[in-house]
Amino acid sequence: MILIREITEVDSKRYLELNKRLDQETSFMLFESGERTTTIEQQRTMISSIIKSENSNLIVAESSDRLVGHLMVE
Repeated sequence: MILIREITEVDSKRYLELNKRLDQETSFMLFESGERTTTIEQQRTMISSIIKSENSNLIVAESSDRLVGHLMVE
């Protein structure tokens, strides 16, 4: 089962792991495999700013306690 929900700051580590996996799996990301240097704290700060924004939202897909997809809306 896949759960679709808004991201929370608690997701910082798993969201960073998702992005690093996507960097490896596709050439359509901003970074290639190994180029992303974002820390968990930097990821948490980014997520916090999105949560506080009235003009954007970050939706994640979760399966078996793992983030498997995301959608950013601005």
